[in-house]
Amino acid sequence: MVEAGWTVELAIIGAGPAGMAAAVAASESGVECLVVDECTEPGGRIYSGLASRTGSEGLFGDDYVRGRELMEAFRASGARQAMPARLWEIDSEGHLLISSEGRSSRIAARRVILATGAQERPMPLPGWTLPGVMTAGGAQILYKREGLVPEGPVVLAGTGPLLFLLAWQYLRAGIKVAGVLVTSGARDVSKAAPYLPAAIVSGPLAAKGGKLVTALVAAGVRLAFGVTKIEAQGKEQLERVSYWRGTRSYSMPASVLLLHQGIVPDTRVLRRLRDPLLWDPRGRYWHAKTDDFGATGIDFLAVAGDGNRIVGAEASRLQGSLAGYDAAMRLGKIDRPERDRRTTGASRRLAAMKRERRFLDTLFAPSSGFLAPACDDTIVCRCEDVTAGAIRRAVASSITDSNRLKTLLRCGMGPCQGRFCELTVAEMVGTMSGARPEDNPPLRIRPPLKPVDVEEFIAMAGDDEPAEARIPIRRVAARSSVDGR
Repeated sequence: MVEAGWTVELAIIGAGPAGMAAAVAASESGVECLVVDECTEPGGRIYSGLASRTGSEGLFGDDYVRGRELMEAFRASGARQAMPARLWEIDSEGHLLISSEGRSSRIAARRVILATGAQERPMPLPGWTLPGVMTAGGAQILYKREGLVPEGPVVLAGTGPLLFLLAWQYLRAGIKVAGVLVTSGARDVSKAAPYLPAAIVSGPLAAKGGKLVTALVAAGVRLAFGVTKIEAQGKEQLERVSYWRGTRSYSMPASVLLLHQGIVPDTRVLRRLRDPLLWDPRGRYWHAKTDDFGATGIDFLAVAGDGNRIVGAEASRLQGSLAGYDAAMRLGKIDRPERDRRTTGASRRLAAMKRERRFLDTLFAPSSGFLAPACDDTIVCRCEDVTAGAIRRAVASSITDSNRLKTLLRCGMGPCQGRFCELTVAEMVGTMSGARPEDNPPLRIRPPLKPVDVEEFIAMAGDDEPAEARIPIRRVAARSSVDGR
């Protein structure tokens, strides 16, 4: 990479709970921070729209409202913000290429904290490319950020707490929710049951989930657990959703089907830097290898929040705080005893929250029946229109590596760069070849990490203007007395 034209002490990529908390902690310790996020305002997916919302936070629940305190601390932190801006390249020395409003800048960071969050796991099934079918996470973002809600009847399907939360949020908005089809069943409940007592003692998540389910039942929403097969049906757009529990089939009219099979960490930057990843057999995803403060095997790099492992909003905030104070220590702003003093409370709370997480991860583990489509004509790679049958035929011909399959069938070469198909392809390769997931490495990542115009790249090469002038930077507020612990 060419020499950077601007140096910052700490670059934080992502302004969700982890990124905001990291900025608060580091700024409090005297670190000059630059926070980069693709959205126009902070909050990430969990607090999407909260920064500009006035008076309607309660529609989304108490957890959403509690994000206001963190956001106010972030606003008062004095951290510089580049929003909207996106990271499209990073090298092994901490040099970043950032794009905003059609112009790119080279930045050298002494330390980088990745707080890039998670993405939804793909859930390919028959009919999932019909108009009217989308992800539950995407639908919730539209509601929070733009105030857009679907016309009923709406069906939600898959697994994970988001299904129940979004159904409840839609009911409060007056949207007809026809049903919630849950792929978790009695076997998952049995596996999770030993972790329930510790989860109840450690935090409120289990109790909150019970209240949501009770509210949905009281509203007359059809709840089906242990669903083994789902099909979206219609000619030009979604008309009905059919599902099976064992050998019995059911059907209901629907104008919208929202799919969700949990979330997985966004590891693309880590893979670009070739940082070793670990496989989580319960969540069935790759994640970073870090210490208790999020530090990776790369000298300048740390990871916090769901971009490390799936932990939820509150734990992400705590991890961001730990990473921020650790960055301050590594940058010489505070010493190790001071870092440990400031992070003791967060570390203890995180230890307790791990017990909650173990229960949730076991109860809502992705169902093996939905990790790979059974029907050969189901589209897996939507960008390149590659079917499950084409993938099976390739694997049967001795292609047992996702990267080789990408070369042969172009799975992962489209605009989404594998975000919608990579995990499904890996599951199919493993199922057919008998290879362990950890023996089939994830797709190799090549620059750019995000799309960038050729004209922008060329203009950057011959632009002598100071890097700070090419990206709109704002400091939200002068540093005030804010306790970010």
